[in-house]
Amino acid sequence: MTHVEKLKHSLSAGNGVRIGHTSVVSRKVHSTSPINPEVVNIITNTDAGRIFYHRYNLDEVIHIDLFHEVSIIDVKSMAKDLILALSESKFHDILSYIDVMTSGGGGSITGNLNYATENLINNHLNHVHIAALISDEKLDSVFLLVEKVEESLMRQGIELRKVEKIVNCIGNSPVDLSPYCSDSDSRLRQNCTDDKYQNLHEEAISMIERYESLEGICDVLSEIDKGEIVQGSINELEIKRRICDYDEIVKQLKERHFIQYKHNKYSLTPRGKLLRDYMRNKYKEFQLVLKKLLNKQTQNAKSCHKITYLKTRPKSSILSHKTISRPYCTEDGLEELDVSSTLKNSLARSHFENTDFYVDDKDLVTIKKRKATAQDICLLIDSSASMAGKRIKNAKYLAKHLVLKYGRRISVLAFQDKEVKIKVPFTKNFSIVDKGLNEITSEGLTPLALALHQGISYTTSNHIRNPLIILITDGIPTVSLWSSDPIEDAIKAAKNIYKIGCDFCCIGLAPNKTCLMKITTAAKGKLFILDELDRDSLINITKKSGQLHC
Repeated sequence: MTHVEKLKHSLSAGNGVRIGHTSVVSRKVHSTSPINPEVVNIITNTDAGRIFYHRYNLDEVIHIDLFHEVSIIDVKSMAKDLILALSESKFHDILSYIDVMTSGGGGSITGNLNYATENLINNHLNHVHIAALISDEKLDSVFLLVEKVEESLMRQGIELRKVEKIVNCIGNSPVDLSPYCSDSDSRLRQNCTDDKYQNLHEEAISMIERYESLEGICDVLSEIDKGEIVQGSINELEIKRRICDYDEIVKQLKERHFIQYKHNKYSLTPRGKLLRDYMRNKYKEFQLVLKKLLNKQTQNAKSCHKITYLKTRPKSSILSHKTISRPYCTEDGLEELDVSSTLKNSLARSHFENTDFYVDDKDLVTIKKRKATAQDICLLIDSSASMAGKRIKNAKYLAKHLVLKYGRRISVLAFQDKEVKIKVPFTKNFSIVDKGLNEITSEGLTPLALALHQGISYTTSNHIRNPLIILITDGIPTVSLWSSDPIEDAIKAAKNIYKIGCDFCCIGLAPNKTCLMKITTAAKGKLFILDELDRDSLINITKKSGQLHC
């Protein structure tokens, strides 16, 4: 395997490599620590082109860092050396697509090299940064660039520094290094080479904010791209069932000229294809935008509707889930004394021993507090016809909030007519939650007994240690399960929630208070009654319930 083949192999694996002793090459972002400057980290979950230049396609930009002693570089002299070498080689066509950043300035090597902020200069006192638009077919040029930069530095009397080690690792947070190309003459910025992408970002953000979902928009674009959607066809009806905001998204895409309807079929316009590719390539960035939007809305939650809270589980029962009484052991140290149990033991022992009453060490019973365990949540969402519109949308919003705010594993079961469907399996993954929620549509009756029964079955089958079932409904049971009475069946199902040691929270509307109270009492849970299922009230319930803070 040649040196070029080895480089290509490493780059295709998403890793960085060392060239010679002084240089590190990858298509990723690099970082070093002041403590160990000789160790270079390759942040493998980044893309240099996207991070530095907000490019739309991955793996286009080569990133080279070449290390030297702390010194001020004559960057113009170095650029002349590079231009001369490339001009006389087969790589002359990449000249205009090479940027450099040094302690002496930066910019395109064919420009005036006066583009560098004080912060950027200070960050490059010990290395030369090069970013270049280089395809796999021209990776030979990387070795030429490294060779000529090293020669230029040595001619300037600057000592080179050895890279002792490179580490391919995953970064923890989003990175934006666009200052490398802002206010510069770089031709690596996407809008410098292709004006077709102009305003796509703003268009995509606008739709994400409107529908509060990334999956829905991407799914519609993907389905239309197949070219099989005929208006009013069975295929379109099936897609509508799966993508809840389908009609509104299609309307928006048509108004913004991303799709067209010709020959009885929807199809993507050229601009629509650009949007499709752009959203695919920047999926993670758009997901971050969506998360920030949801978190911001959560922080600003101010309910304007009355919340009535009713607790049906006795205090002693709630306490039993958090504590356990057991005989005192000296090795345990000081514990809280269970006075009632201790006195009972003392009285019983004194009676059988026929002695005066006194408390012996072996009579002592202490209360051991159990370590709090974060609850996994099974969310039962009523998706009957009456939940259509804002109600179902706000219920979905609560599911996303539970993942983002509390970091809990959640599952989502939607119930309508005579069926209950698992839309989201137990997960903390926001993408899985968003995709599953996007498939929930509203129609039919309310099989509440079946929903509770299936919720219990699904929770126990997944061996959840500390489960919480949350029910969101705007109605009362209208579909029976075991008898001819839907309400009695729901109450019967609810009793099993307490039997399996599962916490329960019911959120419903004021007109249905009496019925929901019976169901919640059977489950020995908590009931929250609202005038309307608005999102701010739902968020405030999670704060007040006390069930999500352990």
